[in-house]
Amino acid sequence: MSESKTFLSKIFGVLFVVAAGVLIVIASLSDGKSSSLWAGVFSGIGVLAGTYLIMLKHTIRVIEKRVKSTQRIVEETYAKELEEYTEKLEQETQKLQETTDFLHSILDSSTEYSIITTGKDGKITLFNKGAERLIGYSAEEIVHKESPLLFLRGSSSKSFAQVGVQIMKYGVDESEWEVIRKDGQVRTMMFTMTPMRNRENQMLGFLGIAKDITEQKKLERQLQDYTENLEIIVEKRTEELAKKNLELDTERQTAEHRAQELDLINKLSQAISSTIELEKVLAIGAERVVDLLHVTQSRIFLIKEGTEHLESLYKYDRITQHGELNVVSAPLTRYPDFLKAIDTMQPVIIDDVQTSAMAPEVKRVFEKQGISSLMNLPLLSKDAAIGIMMLLHTGEQRHFTEEEIRLAETVTSQLAVALKNAQLFRRVVEEKGRIEALVNSSADGILMTDNRFHLMLTNAVIDRLFQIQAVTYHGKHLIEFVDNQKDKFKHFDFVKQVVYQLITSPQKTMSEEISLTAPARTLKILGNPVLGEEQEVIGHMIVLHDITQEKQLEQMRDDFVSMIVHDLKNPLAGVIGFSEIMLNKAKKCGIDDFGRFLTGILDQANTMHDLVNNILEVHKMEDGSMEIQKDLAEFKDIIDNAIRQVDVSARQKEITIQLSIPEDFPAIFVDQAKMVRLFANILSNAVKYTPEQGTIAIQTKILEDHILTGITDTGKGIPTEYLETIFDRFAQVDRKRQGKAASVGLGLYFCKLVVEAHGGKIWAESEIGKGSTFYFTIPHLMAETHEEAETLVI
Repeated sequence: MSESKTFLSKIFGVLFVVAAGVLIVIASLSDGKSSSLWAGVFSGIGVLAGTYLIMLKHTIRVIEKRVKSTQRIVEETYAKELEEYTEKLEQETQKLQETTDFLHSILDSSTEYSIITTGKDGKITLFNKGAERLIGYSAEEIVHKESPLLFLRGSSSKSFAQVGVQIMKYGVDESEWEVIRKDGQVRTMMFTMTPMRNRENQMLGFLGIAKDITEQKKLERQLQDYTENLEIIVEKRTEELAKKNLELDTERQTAEHRAQELDLINKLSQAISSTIELEKVLAIGAERVVDLLHVTQSRIFLIKEGTEHLESLYKYDRITQHGELNVVSAPLTRYPDFLKAIDTMQPVIIDDVQTSAMAPEVKRVFEKQGISSLMNLPLLSKDAAIGIMMLLHTGEQRHFTEEEIRLAETVTSQLAVALKNAQLFRRVVEEKGRIEALVNSSADGILMTDNRFHLMLTNAVIDRLFQIQAVTYHGKHLIEFVDNQKDKFKHFDFVKQVVYQLITSPQKTMSEEISLTAPARTLKILGNPVLGEEQEVIGHMIVLHDITQEKQLEQMRDDFVSMIVHDLKNPLAGVIGFSEIMLNKAKKCGIDDFGRFLTGILDQANTMHDLVNNILEVHKMEDGSMEIQKDLAEFKDIIDNAIRQVDVSARQKEITIQLSIPEDFPAIFVDQAKMVRLFANILSNAVKYTPEQGTIAIQTKILEDHILTGITDTGKGIPTEYLETIFDRFAQVDRKRQGKAASVGLGLYFCKLVVEAHGGKIWAESEIGKGSTFYFTIPHLMAETHEEAETLVI
């Protein structure tokens, strides 16, 4: 305001000086010099001065009034705007808080990505749930305490600090890092790091987003290996095609003859392509190839997919003009010529059957049929053999020309494609029926919904689980179905949460465990989207898998571990006890008592060794990692080796072991080591439960196709109710009643596995107070030879 007054004073001052100056100039220019003129001039100047003062004061008063009015309006407007801005700021603050909470929720719900932030000091400031799951540390363990160097190891030579400098320079870094989980596992992750800045572009720290690509890297390596193998195969096939092109160039002189052949081949191709039924394709191919190559018979063998066994045979005879399809079962190893054709992917030609290296029995079969020459061609589909085509010629020997061989190869390649398509069609038909049967007869409960989660299909298991007629809910929403079953769920709120997760994330798979109260069941609920041709979600399949027994098995496993620890401690305690006694006796009685105590130590150590061996071998035989290695062996040698293992224990109890075996007993074809353990396990049980001065008798008998062995003791016997279960895993015959003699229950289970692996069976007979007899059978050598000879198919 003072500045405005000064400014107006200067303005009016200037105007006053100008006006006074004008009057003085006018007076000086006039020729009159009367005092009245100058008096008038000075009067005018005085009037101007008074006017100047009055106008200045009035103007200043008006301006002050306007300024105060304007200031009041500005203050009111400012107060109103300040109030509106404060309210808006509070609203924005609330939205920001909600957004922050939402972002934290998103970060914690992201289980596939690990999200980590650090401050400028390198300490971790944010560690989401995905990071906890993937890296193994909890947020409480490392937030504001540790840096990412705790678990990150660079795959390149750059350190984490160098990466930080690079991020500051270029703004982002994306590279692979090795992550050392808390449990020591090493995983590979793609780690993207960017700097975090505020609005003033001040550095706050770093943001890192990591994704586990361990499985992706494995798949990339597998894909690379597959690509390299594919390139090799393509190169090989290219070389073969180049070779065939050269052969075709040399045959241009026979173009007319070749054209006729191609016409026949084209007709064959049209014929076999006109149907998709496997038997019709076989019939057309077998008949046309006989006419095309002028052979007597054609036989097409099909190989069972994924095996090296023949599964079917189609025969066609040009003389009788009759074809038939037969089911066969024979290993490819029986036919070296078939294997050679498949391995080399080339025809195997035998000009003279009788002078060939075939097995004598095969030659006799061909001689009876009048077969003199033959050709075996592999039926290949994508470099995999699906079968063999055999062309047979009767009468005089025939030498197939290169042209005939090439023609046969062309026919077989077309036939292989048609047969593969027919097999795929049959598989699709079978798979369709299997899927329909699966839904209707699956042991799991199945619910099918559309893309809006309305029930479309349920199976009978759903009816049994919930004791309802689920068909009444078809067309209704999944939530309505779940709400109506709330009394049957043990934790209904959790079930609602699972259903909500399924509905809100329709493209994700879901797997959770839920419990029913009546009947008491533990179920694994699996939710999977059903995708259409465009990968769009067209429905959902929800499977309820009963895992009640699995949970019980887990409990059994825990019980088993406890039992193993207890049973292994007893023999070990015996070893320690006998050792202490032996040391004390050595000082008091000399060394004469060493033998008895050492025997006790040996018995206990052998007991613990047998327990461990039974556990390990049973586990290997169950998961298929232990093979049965058969070889010729003498039955009496096996029994003698087993008796030696229990001889010390038997002599301590003065138990007599009697052996009765025929003198002309033939050699057997078995895994000798496992048969010795089989006898030793049964004899060990017999010694354990037979009282002192008892008897154990071993008897063998040769029957028609197997050997029967019986081991009889004079012990207390086995209750009838246990005879059916003593060969089960972990089976115990009244463990508490047996006391210290009880074990983990794997000895007889191991015996069962060994006997069944040899093609026999095992059982027990007993009477309380009169002892027990354990019987088992194994096929003898002549029986196996006879059985294998029957698989020959020509």
